Parts: sequence; structure tokens; C-alpha cells
Amino acid sequence: MNWNKMVYDVLTNSPSVTALVPVSSIMSAGGLKGIPRERPFIVLGFGEETPAGVSRSVVEGNLEVRVHDDPGDYQRIGLILSAVKKALVEYMEPGLIAFLWQSDGGGLPDDGLNTITRIGSFRMLGRVSEEV
Repeated sequence: MNWNKMVYDVLTNSPSVTALVPVSSIMSAGGLKGIPRERPFIVLGFGEETPAGVSRSVVEGNLEVRVHDDPGDYQRIGLILSAVKKALVEYMEPGLIAFLWQSDGGGLPDDGLNTITRIGSFRMLGRVSEEV
């Protein structure tokens, strides 16, 4: 299951998300080059795992959605995380079991990117394709 493509497609096709963050400002961690000028922006981080003892028909993964904005208050970041959460939790596709929201982290400064940031954490569950 290509979590990266699925999440990117869900977020960039969500009018609620793109009303707050331009499509060009939604990227995976590997796509972050330098310090983005346009604010706010979203950086997606993925970790895929299928723990021992879990059915071989299910694949699990972790998703961190990092929302960055200019220093100030976290109101706009909160609105963006809410839109992301709604888009992911309500998304349905064959092969996808669910995006499960886990938590929103507290706000932190990111001195390297000259921003403030908060992280939304999700658990991703999908069915293993029966294709070989």
C-alpha cells in the first residue's frame, strides 16, 4: 500500500485543506528542500510496520502531519489540523481500513525552519493486496 501517495492525494484533493494550505505547500519529509517561503506548510512523515502477531492480511503504518506557520499564535495551525483530521478520518477507498487519529501534539518552535509547529499523529490500517 502506498501510504505516501494516498495521504498526499487525500489532502491535496480536500477543499477544506487546500483552502488553508496551497497544494504546493504540502510535501513529504523527503521533499522538504531548504526553508519554504510560503506559510503555512505541511510536512508528512511516514513509518510503516506490521507488528508481530498481526494478520498477514493487514498492513499498519504511522503518519505524522507537521503543520508549520509563522511565529505567533497556533490558531491557524489548529484549523489546518482539524481540516486534515476530517479529510483523513472520513476518507474511504478499497483496501483502506481506516486512518485513526491518535493525538495532536503541543506547539513547539522550529528554529531550523523559523516556524512554529504542531504535529497530528495518525495510525493507518490497510488490507494487503492479494496481487503478487
